[in-house]
Amino acid sequence: MPRWVRAVQEGRLPRLEWIKINLLRHVEAGAKIVFGSNFNVVLGKNGTGKTTLLEIVAAVMCGNFARFADDEFDVEYSFACMGCRLECQLKRTGKSGDIGDGENAVEFHASLYDGDAVALVVSGDRRGTRIRRGSDGEAAEYSGPDFLPSTVEGKIHSIHAMFLVLREAGKVYEGIAAWLPWVVVRLDEGIETFERLFEHGSRIKDNRALSVVVSKEFGTLLSPNFPVVAAQALHERIIGVSPPPEVIVLGREEMPALGEFIDASQYTGGRLILSWIGAFQRGDLLYAGGNARFELIDGSQISHYQLSFGEKRLLAFLIKLYACPSTIIVDELANGMHHGWIERAVELMDDFGTQAFLTSQDPLLIDGIPLSEDSYPTRNTVVLCEIAESGRLRWRNMTSDEAEDFFESLAVGLQHVSEIMRSKGLW
Repeated sequence: MPRWVRAVQEGRLPRLEWIKINLLRHVEAGAKIVFGSNFNVVLGKNGTGKTTLLEIVAAVMCGNFARFADDEFDVEYSFACMGCRLECQLKRTGKSGDIGDGENAVEFHASLYDGDAVALVVSGDRRGTRIRRGSDGEAAEYSGPDFLPSTVEGKIHSIHAMFLVLREAGKVYEGIAAWLPWVVVRLDEGIETFERLFEHGSRIKDNRALSVVVSKEFGTLLSPNFPVVAAQALHERIIGVSPPPEVIVLGREEMPALGEFIDASQYTGGRLILSWIGAFQRGDLLYAGGNARFELIDGSQISHYQLSFGEKRLLAFLIKLYACPSTIIVDELANGMHHGWIERAVELMDDFGTQAFLTSQDPLLIDGIPLSEDSYPTRNTVVLCEIAESGRLRWRNMTSDEAEDFFESLAVGLQHVSEIMRSKGLW
């Protein structure tokens, strides 16, 4: 099995270290936000750009700037993974069309530091992507997928792919861009993410719906919405079976997100049903059309469509978390959720070591984040979104004085995190 497939299955995505905004909409130029390896809580009043910040985090995590297709921007960012560091800068001038329209409309530069070795990438000019190894190394032509992050939705070029390609002495695995399926998206503050997961039709093609591809070539199942355990269970049921089964039923053992949801809710059981859609040219099979059924204590059943608002948000969160436990981005996680669900969500992210990017106006979530002087800011941190005197959006971390004052108050033990934040004018 190729190394990159195994890495994706294990959910080992790079950690985002920081983002610097030189130009983006109404954000104050020069804003640099440093992120922790676990919890990153984004706080601010309505209209201060919290959702936009989550969108730019999602864009750099998966290399898809579709939401910024009509914007000029200049963004720098850094990742850490597998003992090395990747620093990138993406600049776009002009607003019409997709990235790449017009001469030199987009510039993309990346430097991978791996011990004493360095690899430099230049992408987006007429010569395509070039890789240069060492500060005095000669540029080498690269024939694989362009590293240039795309504004075209669905064209995902994973940052993880760049790490692996650059560290393999220029060796490019055929089809790496097409087969790396992890799509780190922002979970909406409503139920839009839930509806996309269970949508039948177009969402199957762009990897947003609950769908699985059975790859005979790689001997595994690849999907952005399924954990490895579900892939293994389905693999045993499908590979080598002729004709392939028309319907696949997954229970709590094969789909841990379902089990977690059932334990947290009123239901006594549940299952996910997938239908065979068809086969690709090389024999890979597609199953989709997700339909979930849940059992009540009286023996009756309901469909996923009949879940409450809060239940839909919890189920969508759990599906995405278990599918890719290394990274999650959630807007207003606490919306519609019982305090017990909020506490369990935080506990799961902490147990998984998830790099979580969260916004909330709910003190219950903020008070549940394990902020401490020992873990701040390397593991858990706070990002403040404000309106500057100029009227532009200001994104920043707490200053050293603010952090010291905050943790002194927290150590007293008389106030919750949210109360201290409000009393210090930080939220």
